[in-house]
Amino acid sequence: AIELGFNSVMIDASLDTFEENVRKTKEVVEYAHQLGVDVEAEIGFVGANAASNNEEVKSIYTSVEDAKKFVEETNVDSLAVSIGTSHGLYKGTPKLNFERLEELDEALAVPLVLHGGSGSGDDNLNRCATHGISKINIYSDFIYSGAKAVADGQVENYIDIVKLSREGMENTLEHYYKVFETK
Repeated sequence: AIELGFNSVMIDASLDTFEENVRKTKEVVEYAHQLGVDVEAEIGFVGANAASNNEEVKSIYTSVEDAKKFVEETNVDSLAVSIGTSHGLYKGTPKLNFERLEELDEALAVPLVLHGGSGSGDDNLNRCATHGISKINIYSDFIYSGAKAVADGQVENYIDIVKLSREGMENTLEHYYKVFETK
């Protein structure tokens, strides 16, 4: 991606040991920064939704101490942190650890990122967006809204599919502009 001209990349070595995550991330950051490319990395664990519940995620929140050390050792440009979200769609609304988010935001000088934002609830996402999170990943919500618009619409040809899915995703984007207070 760097060699193809992207100006920002993401490395996720969060399933590795802390030391290996640092090593891999630092290697990518050093290469990317030589070419003027920003790097996002992840620390903590954002699980697959089906494999986690609110009790299990308590032990996998991003540690403030680890996050500080990680940023210092890697020189990463932004950091995805774990405060209780999971990838994919939720069966209910997750309980996010806003106290930990506040601690991370106060301790770190880099923008914070939230992975697994889809289905986290508008109130949760608004609070994240207005209290330290600079980027929120909501891919599953976009894909779902596009697919739902096609399933609910009148489809006679490929152009209808493209048009309806685009409209569904645009509606979701407009919704999140309001939730994130960006418009």
